[in-house]
Amino acid sequence: MESLNLRQRLSKDIQMAIAQQKQDRLRALRSVAALFAREERKKKKTNLTDSETVRLLIKAASQKKVAIENYRKQGREVLVKIESDELAIIEEYLPRQLSEEEIRKVVDQIIVRVAAQGEQDIPKVARFAKEAIGLGARGKVILRSVSERLNNSL
Repeated sequence: MESLNLRQRLSKDIQMAIAQQKQDRLRALRSVAALFAREERKKKKTNLTDSETVRLLIKAASQKKVAIENYRKQGREVLVKIESDELAIIEEYLPRQLSEEEIRKVVDQIIVRVAAQGEQDIPKVARFAKEAIGLGARGKVILRSVSERLNNSL
């Protein structure tokens, strides 16, 4: 499945930013478009899949968070503001992340379905949970929830 909807939305948002003369937003949107273009060239593809696109956005958001933290430590508040604004724009394109409670409910359902008993079942439950949740949560968050639930059930 190709992420044309996301690409079309990005293109429209770039056009709107140009029309509204929002230079900061335009810069952030163009950096996202360039990120997609670089990855397409690297993979020799014309369109990335939805999961590839979202993974790129997650990676870009993660890099922005690291940059924000580094700039904050250095006392460079102007750069913190720029990076934070760009992060907010990138996050507009990311799928909604599930809350810990929502993740816990999915994990609990899977534990019951596969009759998981304890620590030895963590990999199996984590695999099913990742499939069920998809891009709605990061793998680390899912694994932590699975571990907590199965370790508490002992």
